Amino acid sequence: MITGASSGIGRGLAVAIARRGAKLGLVARRVEAIDEVVCEIEAADGTAMSLPADVQDVDSVSAAADKLRASIGPIDVLIANAGIGPTRDAANFSAAEVSDVINVNVIGASNSVAAVFPKWSSGKAVTW
Repeated sequence: MITGASSGIGRGLAVAIARRGAKLGLVARRVEAIDEVVCEIEAADGTAMSLPADVQDVDSVSAAADKLRASIGPIDVLIANAGIGPTRDAANFSAAEVSDVINVNVIGASNSVAAVFPKWSSGKAVTW
């Protein structure tokens, strides 16, 4: 499962890993963009599933992970790649943008791990 798979590093990883035979669940907010990646992978005889979700919403990511497990099977690897990084001149500092960065890059990664880790091996809960 790869989060942030609709563009940039996530998209590149998805295409490269699919070429090696992995079955992928691709998570991103932008449905059209993630569907394009799935089509690209499937055109190269790979297997990928579009999982629209927002990593800032733990229920959304959990539902995506559950859908992937039900369709493809256990999740062996999570690449919690979703992230944002606005580039601004310091004179245009925005506390709201800092909050967005933390919510996506930190909370989003945590939500992704929470959606996958407790059910990592054979669907059984892992004690932590």
